[in-house]
Amino acid sequence: MVERGAGSKIEVPIESVREGDAKGTHVLEAVSEVDRVVLTHEAFSRRGLAEGSVRAAEWLATRAGCYDFRDVYTEL
Repeated sequence: MVERGAGSKIEVPIESVREGDAKGTHVLEAVSEVDRVVLTHEAFSRRGLAEGSVRAAEWLATRAGCYDFRDVYTEL
């Protein structure tokens, strides 16, 4: 659910599709009655995912507990 001003909420559809050997294409699309905004990220290999996983493991190695991205983002 997304808040849409004055406390009203709308449901936002989320779709995930894995197609063929795609390394990773992510599209965020916001559509209204008058326009559309599209943000696209395309990974050319899985190297970025692997490097991010190693960095996350190194960050977690000295900590205990549960974290979300806000905790990590301030230390990037």
